[in-house]
Formats: sequence, C-alpha cells, structure tokens
Amino acid sequence: MNKNSNEIRKVPNLRFPGFHEEWEEKSFKELTKINQGLQIAISERYTEKVEGGYFYITNEFLKAGNTKKYYIKNPPKSVLCSENDVLMTRTGNTGMVVTGVSGAFHNNFFKIKFNDESLDKDFLVHFLKSHKIQCLILRLAGTSTIPDLNHSDFYRITIVKPQLFEQKKIASFINLLNSSISTQNKIIEDYKTLKKGVMQKIFKQEIRFKDKDGKEFPKWQKKKLGLFLIQHNEKTKYSDQYPVLTSSRQGIMFQTEYYSGNQVASKDNTGYNVVPRNYFTYRHMSDDLVFKFNRNTICEKGIVSTLYPVFSAKNINDKFLEYKLNDGDEVKKYALLQKQGGSRTYLYFKKLSNMNMNLPCLEEQQKIASTLSTIDKKIALEEDYLDKLKAQKKYLLQNMFI
Repeated sequence: MNKNSNEIRKVPNLRFPGFHEEWEEKSFKELTKINQGLQIAISERYTEKVEGGYFYITNEFLKAGNTKKYYIKNPPKSVLCSENDVLMTRTGNTGMVVTGVSGAFHNNFFKIKFNDESLDKDFLVHFLKSHKIQCLILRLAGTSTIPDLNHSDFYRITIVKPQLFEQKKIASFINLLNSSISTQNKIIEDYKTLKKGVMQKIFKQEIRFKDKDGKEFPKWQKKKLGLFLIQHNEKTKYSDQYPVLTSSRQGIMFQTEYYSGNQVASKDNTGYNVVPRNYFTYRHMSDDLVFKFNRNTICEKGIVSTLYPVFSAKNINDKFLEYKLNDGDEVKKYALLQKQGGSRTYLYFKKLSNMNMNLPCLEEQQKIASTLSTIDKKIALEEDYLDKLKAQKKYLLQNMFI
C-alpha cells in the first residue's frame, strides 16, 4: 500500500498500489433509497417457526447472547430482506448495521437499497460501521432519550468512494481482517472453556496432583476462611492520597481508565479504604449472588469505597484463594444462605470469614495455582494479539476511507 499526504485531491491516506484516480463524493440521496420496516404487536408474533412465517428481525435480535426469536405471517414485500441486503437501525441502538440475515424487518430498521454497479455492499457496510460515520449518525439522530434517525438526515450523509474494483479490494481486505478477529475470538473462548473445565474438575477433585515424590497429596479439608484472612482497616488521611481503584467483574483497574478518563468517586475521598499491593478487595453487596474478589496488582497502594472490604491472606496460596473465591461454587451457595428477603445480598467481611471452604494442602494449592496461571497467561497473550488486530483494523478504517 502507498501512503499519501495529499489533502487537496480526494484520495485516502492509505491505498493499494496501482490505484491513482481521485475518489468521488456522493450523498446517500444520490446513491441509495431507504424504507422502514413494519411494527407488529407482540400478540401477533409467533415464538416458533410456522408455515408461511418469516423471521422477524427486531432490536432484540442484535443483543449478544439473545436466543429469543419471533416469526410473523403475511408481511408486505417492502419489509422483506435477503442475506444480501443491508439493514441499519434508525432508532434505539441507532446505527447498528445488519447483513447476512433474511426475513421481515421491524420498524426500527431501514433497508438500504443501492446500485451494486456503483457501490459494493461490503464497502458500504464497512463505511457505515466506521467510527467517523457512527459518530455522525448518532449526531444526526439527536440527543433525545431515544435517538431517531429520519429519512432526510440519512440522505444527508455523504460517502467518498473509489471505482467499484478498488471498493471490492478494500472490502475484501477488511473482511479478511474481520475473519482473523473472529478466529482469534474463537481461540480465546476455547481457552476460557478449557480453563473452566479444568477448574471444575480440580475443585471437584476429579483431577488431583502429586508431590515431588509422586505420592498423593492429603485429602482436602473443610476449614473456616477466617483462619486465613486478615482484615485491613487502613483509611486515607486526606483526599486523593492514593489512586482511586475500581474493583469490577472485569478485574481491578484505575478508576480513570475504567470510566474513560473520568473519576466518579466522591470529590473528597478522605476515609476511603486503602488497598496495598496484592491485597484483596470486593464489593460486599450483590444483586445476583455473584461476588468478584480482586487483588491489587497494579499499584503499591490504591483506594476504594468503604463498601469494599480489604483483606490479606496468610498460610494459603493467594492465587489459589483468588481462583477458589471467584470460580468455585462455594461462595455463591454460601451467599444464597445469607439472603434475607429483597433482591440484594450482603456478604460482609465477618460473614465471609465464617464461611467453610474445602481446601487442599498448601503444596497442592501451589500446583493448582501454577496450572491455572499457565492457562491465564496463554489467554492474556491471545487477548493481546486480539487487541493488536482490532487496533490494526481501526487504523485501516481511519486511513483507507475518506
């Protein structure tokens, strides 16, 4: 590819060799025609496929992990689409682009018709998904509680495009990169599935380790966690004494990173709990019986709200304890016993300390932690590679389009 810095001619910053023609700018009004879908009452939808029915494409269909499907009968031809058509949400989660699906589409969608002799479908899809155009679409849709992109605003969008052959070459290259990203996501999910399976077998003692002499380790024993946990009661003496941390289900991180440069803690965080390096913290309340225990591995000392108890561990492998607390089933079962009406469950440090946990000897804990950490390191490497692929795609979309 050749890189161009020409700001006068309509050419991208990054281009395949052999292409020199200037790109042309056209409005969507000149290139496309759109129509909205059909709104069907829930009472008139079928939840199973029926004879003569069409899959009903709704916003729910776009939600990750969604398994619910609707079908409708006798929709007009104008709201039917094939896998070759391009749909885009005009309201709700405005700007979501859908292709490769057939059925009848909801009123929340536009179907975008275009002349495939002047505009390549995949080039159009990548253009619509680009960060620049997504921001433009959201701006045109307005800032109301439910953004709504109307026909006239859609037609105001302009696209700068090359000849069809170059469009196809660009789209093919981005498709190849998307395929690599999908493959990488699958690799990561496979490793996570492997880790989950190994952990379940370890915690059920279906997998056991042996000592250096090849002998079986002693049987696991139930012990109170209070024998191993030491509550840390250090508080900040003045505001912003240490970095504010966020302890979330994704791990522990600086709050400014978690909230994209913003800090949402109280302006005066005097009296916050201090979390020294390698100490544990967790939110002592949950609405779904899930409690996430994180260790501070990112700074010498950080601070969290007083809703987050802080503790260290003794006579137990820290990493093993982290795996057992987060991935074993004992905490969730114990938390269920603490539930006293309402939707929220509280697991104060004192209650946590009273919990019994099935534990192996320290040497076997170390072997378990080492085995699971090896898988974690492999996952981290694969996730780092995925981040690089995504960064490459972002760079290409910014520089291969105008």
